[in-house]
Amino acid sequence: MKKALIILLLAGMIAPVFADDALVLPKGVMRFRTIPALSLTSQQFDNDGERQDLESGNVDSSQVWALNFALEFGITEQINIAAQWTPGWQFASTTSASGDLPDAQAKVIENAQQTGLNDLFVGAKAQILGPDGYVPNDDMRFAVSLGALVPLSVYDAQEAADNYNANLTGGDEQYRAGRAGRDVWAIGARLHYDYIFSEMFYVNLFSETQFFLPRDLENASFSNTGASTSEAEFGYGYQQAFEIDPQFSMPLSESVSLSGSLATRYTMTPDIEIAGNTIDDTASQLLTVTPQVGAFFRGLPVPIETKLQYSVPVYGVNRAATNSLALQINTYLAF
Repeated sequence: MKKALIILLLAGMIAPVFADDALVLPKGVMRFRTIPALSLTSQQFDNDGERQDLESGNVDSSQVWALNFALEFGITEQINIAAQWTPGWQFASTTSASGDLPDAQAKVIENAQQTGLNDLFVGAKAQILGPDGYVPNDDMRFAVSLGALVPLSVYDAQEAADNYNANLTGGDEQYRAGRAGRDVWAIGARLHYDYIFSEMFYVNLFSETQFFLPRDLENASFSNTGASTSEAEFGYGYQQAFEIDPQFSMPLSESVSLSGSLATRYTMTPDIEIAGNTIDDTASQLLTVTPQVGAFFRGLPVPIETKLQYSVPVYGVNRAATNSLALQINTYLAF
């Protein structure tokens, strides 16, 4: 049971892919992103990198619906500030139990919820190299982002344990299987590099490093005999991500253009430490491919850009093999 619930939490942590290019907004321009997303999970990657059905943990499949947001603003022609909540608010989820479970056990699985708030990223991005960068260049762009994660993943462990235990004694209570996010502070940096082949095509290289600060957290532990709570210091270490993303755009008119991209991202984390003890086999890896198509309507009173993306897991270790569908709606305002 406990393993199954951990896998469910990982399923809810899939974030929509942004274009991590070295572009920045012009001075005085604001972009607001609204991104509804759906994550679907029926398999997991085990410690050997092999795909396994979730049925090994009494779970057949799960779905998570989320709303994600981002607000970015051009301070100068070279510097943007941003608040990105992606993943953001996981507002609904469903979990299906394996078909061979007794009704009472299936009810416990299906009452598990993967809802809640994720952590918020705030930071700034500076274009060092580029047509409008501090160092002018027409063939390449390079930008650096610095920022922090603010913990927002509030979790009532005692309420979750009480509701879980109520299910074991004939009740029918939904319970949160854990936090939506890590709920710890983090600091980090992003590097963005674009090589511009033409006005319509460039290739982006991206890397991100985050360092998570240790924090005391109260959590609920679940088993077939009951749930209990405990508090301990959690150390998540760091998270490293690398991405390559060819970007293509084609104007249809002066006010309408189409775009497409194919982002390939690799993410890794080390073993987790709890109360100073390293938990073996908790290090993770995930490789995803995300095709995306979009359209930009510049001639409207408020310019709108839409992007549809579908993320596919290719390889992983100790991660859920989650497919994610997201629609990105960007609106632009000039001040």
